[in-house]
Amino acid sequence: MNALINTLATELTRRFPDRTQFKRAEIESVGKEIGIGHTKRQELYATAPKVRKGVYELSALVYNIEDVKKEPTKGPSMTSIQSATFEDCYVPTADSTYVKWGTYNDVSLLSSLVCSILYSLLVCLVMVRP
Repeated sequence: MNALINTLATELTRRFPDRTQFKRAEIESVGKEIGIGHTKRQELYATAPKVRKGVYELSALVYNIEDVKKEPTKGPSMTSIQSATFEDCYVPTADSTYVKWGTYNDVSLLSSLVCSILYSLLVCLVMVRP
């Protein structure tokens, strides 16, 4: 967002601290008072979600000034991450009793036959056309 639009949002927050939905007339009057041009206000109307006719939701732009002044709270302290060693990795051994399912040889034979038949058909069609 533009710096002017952020200035407008800050001024709206200062004047109406408990609201995030504003009427177009309120935005227009505050914008004119602080010197924001018509085109920048139109940009705000185009980007802000419309709640109903003439009312815009500016919760993405409007914030409580007190929340910004507060220091962020510190979360739990991070502990160091240990890297994985070779002993931690688990690769299973090959199973001698494993049986491959499916008929791979039959499927590959059929696919090669179908491809060769379709290729022959394509060559014939191309040669027949004048």
